[in-house]
Amino acid sequence: MDDRRYTRRNWIKTATAGVAGATIAGTAVTLQSCAPKSEDTNDVSGGSEEKKPYFTRNKGIPCIYCSYCMPCKFGLDIPGIFRFVNEHMIVDEKAGETMAPYSTEERDDGDEMDDIARRRAFRAVYSSAIEELRQADKCTECKTCVPKCPEMIAIPNEMLEIARVTYRFY
Repeated sequence: MDDRRYTRRNWIKTATAGVAGATIAGTAVTLQSCAPKSEDTNDVSGGSEEKKPYFTRNKGIPCIYCSYCMPCKFGLDIPGIFRFVNEHMIVDEKAGETMAPYSTEERDDGDEMDDIARRRAFRAVYSSAIEELRQADKCTECKTCVPKCPEMIAIPNEMLEIARVTYRFY
């Protein structure tokens, strides 16, 4: 047994060295062989194959929810916000926006909501999931959290973008 200590990055490189279809980009590992071959997992529009999807799933903030960035001295729930955004935001291809919220009603019935209705529905769910004083708009860009993040996420920039999208019509 080798006595040397492994960092997370070294362990991932070692563990995936012989895996077919694995690619390493920084610390992220993507197993191409695990992806579904027959259906497009990005299509949340509920439409047919002929129709190009209006929305695609958010590629996501690469947060691993480790909470190393916590506690935020201003009270933000950084991992909670990132988890919520990764689960509830999509890319609006028509508007060219990087993030646009959608609601559960839109996913369930397949009808497209107009932009204002979609954002209001998202805002209602966001407000009930994340306490008011712990939401993204409370970020002061102090950058205390940035050096603690093992994924090197520009947390203040992400918080500003989340706040911009969430509060655009308010």
